[in-house]
Amino acid sequence: MAENVGLTTRRDKLGATTISLVVVYADGMKAEGREKLKRPCVLDMDIAAIAGKIFTRTAVRRIRIRSLGLCLAGLTPLGYEPDLFEPETETANQKLQEAVDNIQNRYGLEKISRRLVLAASMPPKAMQGGKCFLSMRGH
Repeated sequence: MAENVGLTTRRDKLGATTISLVVVYADGMKAEGREKLKRPCVLDMDIAAIAGKIFTRTAVRRIRIRSLGLCLAGLTPLGYEPDLFEPETETANQKLQEAVDNIQNRYGLEKISRRLVLAASMPPKAMQGGKCFLSMRGH
């Protein structure tokens, strides 16, 4: 989900300052979480990490999850200017993201994926059958 919404916002040259996650349980109950950011979020790995934190806070019931919704809001135009003291890993991540975006724009979303694994940032209770809920792609 992070890759899909991230690619869409980057295509439009936008960054998100608010990330929301909606969890719908099998019994129809909903849980919502939101995080407001100080600076626009652009990279898939950043979006996924924040969504993982929101998921951890929001999905506290021990009932099967029917669906998840991820929403980026507070969209602002990207007038990206690199920080003078920005670590090189940040620049490398941006270059990798640009390369993945170019391939996805040319050949489609399903041709390449960074396969964001959030297992390290999510507690064991968020895992079921060895799969992280946020890394699942389904319809």
